[in-house]
Amino acid sequence: GLPVFAGFQSGIGYLFGTTGGYLIGFLFTALTVGLVVKFFGRKTPVLIIGMVLGLALCYTFGSLWFMKVYLSTKGAITVLAVLQMCVFPFLIPDGVKIALAIILIKLLHKQIPQSIIS
Repeated sequence: GLPVFAGFQSGIGYLFGTTGGYLIGFLFTALTVGLVVKFFGRKTPVLIIGMVLGLALCYTFGSLWFMKVYLSTKGAITVLAVLQMCVFPFLIPDGVKIALAIILIKLLHKQIPQSIIS
């Protein structure tokens, strides 16, 4: 542990600040990936599609939240400005994380007995 929620302004306040939508949006990512895998299996293309869809939901929810909070605290902002600040810088790192997650899923799935997974 890092003291992520140590103080309101620097911790729990993030849930209500401009970046809070991305933190909450991550729940949509996990739910989407879980549902896609449950209904369509663990084949690599399915994992890629599920993770990309989940990430798109996270970006969408987070960006809309960011715009709403930014508008109410600092003033107007364009969609392009939000994307430049909050999405574009993270596309490549998130793509790398998706690739690493898929590799780990494939490696770990072979190591875990099927009775535990089901």
